[in-house]
Amino acid sequence: MKGSIAHVVRVLVRLTMLLTCLALAAGEVLGQSMVSQIVSDDPATRLMALKGFTALSQEQRIAYLPELTRMIVEHGYRVAPAFTKIGPAAIPYLTKLIDSPEPSVHRVAVRSLGMMRPTSPASVELFRRLLSDNSVQSDAAIALLSAGIEDERARAIANSPWQGQPKGRPILGGIPSWIQALSSKDAFVRYDAEMLLKDAGAAAVPPLLDALKTGDDRLRMGVMDALEFMHSYRPDVEGACIQALKDPSPHVRDMAREVLKLQISETAHDALLEDEVAENLLRQAVNAQQRKWLTSAHTFKQLFEPIPPGDRRKYPMEVAALPREAIATDGTSMLVIVHNGQEDEEHEQVLRVWCREGTLYSLKKELVTTSDDISHLSAEFFRFGDSLYLHLMTLHSGNAFIHEDEFFRVENNSLTTIRESASTPIQLAEGEGLAKSVSQTFHDDDLRFEFGIWKGQDPQCCPSAMVKGTYTIVGNELRVASWKRSAY
Repeated sequence: MKGSIAHVVRVLVRLTMLLTCLALAAGEVLGQSMVSQIVSDDPATRLMALKGFTALSQEQRIAYLPELTRMIVEHGYRVAPAFTKIGPAAIPYLTKLIDSPEPSVHRVAVRSLGMMRPTSPASVELFRRLLSDNSVQSDAAIALLSAGIEDERARAIANSPWQGQPKGRPILGGIPSWIQALSSKDAFVRYDAEMLLKDAGAAAVPPLLDALKTGDDRLRMGVMDALEFMHSYRPDVEGACIQALKDPSPHVRDMAREVLKLQISETAHDALLEDEVAENLLRQAVNAQQRKWLTSAHTFKQLFEPIPPGDRRKYPMEVAALPREAIATDGTSMLVIVHNGQEDEEHEQVLRVWCREGTLYSLKKELVTTSDDISHLSAEFFRFGDSLYLHLMTLHSGNAFIHEDEFFRVENNSLTTIRESASTPIQLAEGEGLAKSVSQTFHDDDLRFEFGIWKGQDPQCCPSAMVKGTYTIVGNELRVASWKRSAY
């Protein structure tokens, strides 16, 4: 389904581009100057404006040189592609701009020339001279290497972000075995393979590009990582990465973008810009499809299907454990299912609370964690009085037991929020504090809490005092019912 959405989105992008280019070529600039559109914050506007700019005659494009130059200080590198679209006629103009005392103009002129990849002896000499300019030496180095000019100093400058990294541990079998190791679930093994392939250099590129044709998502992602480490400026690498922008895996696409961003190339820029527009539309379409799925009723079996990869997730998420289900006095039935990421380096979880109505289930609540903040999601049902309650907790990593809680009463095929009381009878004396969060247990008609109180130089292990107590639920509020302070 997602593949068909992507195809439709890309067809719509190309149709929109064609219609807009025709409009721009006919003189319609949609209420903005063409240069303003070229540097717009909206990638679709930039893409369509550049297409329209390219459709102009060379004389018309050359006439925009002064206006483009004026836009550099405010908009920086966004101006570079327009200079490139003017073509060879802009080279003398850009060469003069390189001597500008304004740093941003200087940098954009170098980037623009680099995107054009001129290979005349004068241009090569110019870029070699710029290798001594700290503000633009990286762009100059990449421009030389991308134009097929092998230069030892340029290579060292371009590879400087990758210098000083640990070497990969040995993996027997040479390049074929190293490529296969890129699909390992062990992040250290993948790193070893990437470093070995980086050191193998050009000999590893053809088999790496062949591996991009495999159906293994993890292997294709590893190939992209290896290509990024190699920092290789070759037309076949650039072409393969542009093709990978259409890969079914969102994370292969992400990594292909990272490789292409290292290129100073008109072709790479145009592909990335078109991809950004298509990806935004695709994300909107996929999000809409996901919202539709979540707001629809599903069978019991459908609830256990893997959650597909998303913007932040590389791999599908599987059901983590047996589901929890409970039925309230009025017959309301709630089911909690937790999905986990299955990879060693992934800690994402999704917790969903479903309500059964007849033979179908509808979503009532969803919690999501990310690997940016390693957390654990949990759910427990408990009864208090005649009512059934649900406690959801997000527990963060670390020994302080930091957590967020949500409480609900299960009734009328829905979840009624139970607030935690904003006031508490427990007061701390001057100099006292809480180094760790409150520990809570919720059993039927037995709701307990406890926490430590630290003072002065108390070590983490041993607070000065402990507070233990019980909760009660009054209406829609969770309150402290009783408590007692004692020495630790």
